[in-house]
Amino acid sequence: MNKPKRLDRVIERQMDNELVLYDSQTDRTFLLNHVSAAIWDLCDGTNTIQDIAREISIHFHTPEQTVLDDAMAAIRKFLAEGILVEAGESGR
Repeated sequence: MNKPKRLDRVIERQMDNELVLYDSQTDRTFLLNHVSAAIWDLCDGTNTIQDIAREISIHFHTPEQTVLDDAMAAIRKFLAEGILVEAGESGR
């Protein structure tokens, strides 16, 4: 995946220190911690996975390779759940 992009149908709501995502097509909800929420936020179709890892690394003062592994895992999960696509794809 080159540039992951959030699907427009996913509604976001901040609750305390977590982000709640609601997929209006599947009627499913997802609860993201602050790191996953930051990764999600950067999945706007303009950032590569490497860009995302770099930004998260700077923000959370964590080694970029560690963040890269976490970002890739989160993005794979988002893809598997059908709430993320590669930029240029329309989604389901």
